Amino acid sequence: MKKRFLTLTKTEHGTLRFIAENMKEHIAAYFISKTDWDKIPPIDEFRPYTEWDKVVHIDHGFDEGKPESELTLE
Repeated sequence: MKKRFLTLTKTEHGTLRFIAENMKEHIAAYFISKTDWDKIPPIDEFRPYTEWDKVVHIDHGFDEGKPESELTLE
């Protein structure tokens, strides 16, 4: 499974291809920056998430205080 997954990540739209070819706009869409991508630990260091009651603020890039009807592309 790991081999198949790695193969897919190196294809035309694969995230590892973006890293290998330093495609900054693509990297930003997935990881913010190459520096942030470098902070991701290897798969064998991942631990199951356990803090299900912890609230984590995510910046979605728009004013979340506005009613949906007032949101525009601008």
